Amino acid sequence: MRKFNFSKSNLRSAGIAFLLAGMIVSFAALFSPVQDAASIETGEQQDQLKTEAVATIQVRENSTAEEIGRSLADQGLIDDLETFETFMMENGYHENFQAGEYQINSEMTMKDIAQVVTGQTDKIDADETE
Repeated sequence: MRKFNFSKSNLRSAGIAFLLAGMIVSFAALFSPVQDAASIETGEQQDQLKTEAVATIQVRENSTAEEIGRSLADQGLIDDLETFETFMMENGYHENFQAGEYQINSEMTMKDIAQVVTGQTDKIDADETE
């Protein structure tokens, strides 16, 4: 069996190498979570900007829930035309649409939109829904 010769200089060199390696790993671990958190926050902000769409829709006299819903869907303000139509019909909004121009924000609920296009509330600006 071969014996290893551990001299002081070899042990000192190995110790310094391990110390330096540990310091490098520690610094890398210390700074990487900060970068990840910053990139996550930026991603969330970008997602929020993508989801907030604002558009002006035109409601004409005798407009139907389908026509209004299609206009909203075409502008990315609602996800599902059929759900919008059903909501309007089941809640009686479809009989009370008021002709006019309305500013609609994608963050508004269907009830918010219904109340605006039926004249139950003032025309809601996008800034008021935040």
